Amino acid sequence: MSEIYKKLLTKPINIDKVLASIVILSTFFLIIFFPDYANPDFPSYLKLYKWGDFYSKLNLHQLTLFTSITSILNDYINYKSFRYLLAIIQVICFSIVFYKLKFRYSNFTFFTILPIAAFFLLKVHIQIRETIAILFWLFAILDINKKNFFNPKNALFLMIGCLMHISVLFWWIPSIIFSIKQISGKLKVFLFSIFFGVVGTFAGSSLFKVFVDEILANKESITFFKQISKFPEKNMIFIHGPSISFPTVEVTQIKIVYWLSYFLLIIFIYLDEKRRKTEIYRYKFQQDTTSLFGFMGLYGSIVFLPLATLFSWIEGFTSHGYNYIFRILFVLLFALCFYRSLTTPKNILTKAINFLIFLDISRLLFYQIDLFLKSYLF
Repeated sequence: MSEIYKKLLTKPINIDKVLASIVILSTFFLIIFFPDYANPDFPSYLKLYKWGDFYSKLNLHQLTLFTSITSILNDYINYKSFRYLLAIIQVICFSIVFYKLKFRYSNFTFFTILPIAAFFLLKVHIQIRETIAILFWLFAILDINKKNFFNPKNALFLMIGCLMHISVLFWWIPSIIFSIKQISGKLKVFLFSIFFGVVGTFAGSSLFKVFVDEILANKESITFFKQISKFPEKNMIFIHGPSISFPTVEVTQIKIVYWLSYFLLIIFIYLDEKRRKTEIYRYKFQQDTTSLFGFMGLYGSIVFLPLATLFSWIEGFTSHGYNYIFRILFVLLFALCFYRSLTTPKNILTKAINFLIFLDISRLLFYQIDLFLKSYLF
């Protein structure tokens, strides 16, 4: 026993793993014990929890499942206890999933843990309905290498995920395309590019949001094409017909440089994959989750970001459109970071994008909370 103790004392301390452990444990500590800190969605979910009985009886579509659950739980535990238990359950579940996705303690470095921490800070800490939906999707893709990926269990996961947050379809559809072994790699990339091209075209569209809202409201007269008037001096756009106005986000030179830096970094990563002649670049995917994340993160970001930016600029950048674009792009970038952390953790581009995504989320949550409220959430 004394010899083991001496070996432990003489063993050099891995500073990289120590820093990584501090980052992730601090993140867990924050989201478990301080659910209201730097959390602009905390009051909104308080209302959905406290008055779950009322909201569950309304036709709120995406909120129905969540409020049905809260209408039962609010009779037994208060909101803070609910958030405490939910955070613990999600930390445990995501830790299990990431372990099964081959991200383990041996992969811990300061830079590889940063996108994981960013995911917990934004998704688990704030966007809890979307995170629950993503969790079911992640459990499902553990079967991505099996002969029958879309089995009854995963069909149930898909249904639960969509009832919790419909945006999870953005990750299910590419996963189903990826799982079909009869389709070649080039065709998969082509189909995937079309899919995220369509998503990027409509992600920030105010017209599309109004169109979907009218369908959900069962309106008799529904048309997609409506006249838009822009009022830059009032920071808003006005949609004629339904007479709806949306606040706009000011596009400054700093923001242009900021998002351009993201896109250039993605392009550099693509060129790095090309230089190394990886399976992702050669369209010869392994039927596993690592390749799926690389497939989604790389090609999804390249197609989605420029199209979403272009078409949102044409209509006018609104706060809700900016929010949708950011939500989708974050998951794509997280997938890319996760893939690179597993395949090329020491690469300078991997470290750069991992650090950038963590810095971005930290800046939004801890340094510009007021701006976050005005520009990202609605």
